Amino acid sequence: MPVTTRPHQFPSLQQLPKSGVIEPHYLDLRALSIYTSLSVRTLRRILQTPGGPEYIHLRGKILVKKETWDCWLESHRTQAPDLDAIVNEALASLK
Repeated sequence: MPVTTRPHQFPSLQQLPKSGVIEPHYLDLRALSIYTSLSVRTLRRILQTPGGPEYIHLRGKILVKKETWDCWLESHRTQAPDLDAIVNEALASLK
């Protein structure tokens, strides 16, 4: 009995970006580590904390949607404190 496989839908050459590289929508932990410059261990810890970004756990592999990671990261943006104001407050409290 012959084994039949499903035909795969590969993009045509016209659909490929000019660079010839297809950007993945989902990243595994190694790819996410390269993308974020964070270690795989740190990424695992972030994903397991409450409020961390959503991810897919598929047959032992963790996949994170790139857009999901970027949105989650943007939601954790902070502004640098105004050091001059902090120093002035501290000095004022000493008077």
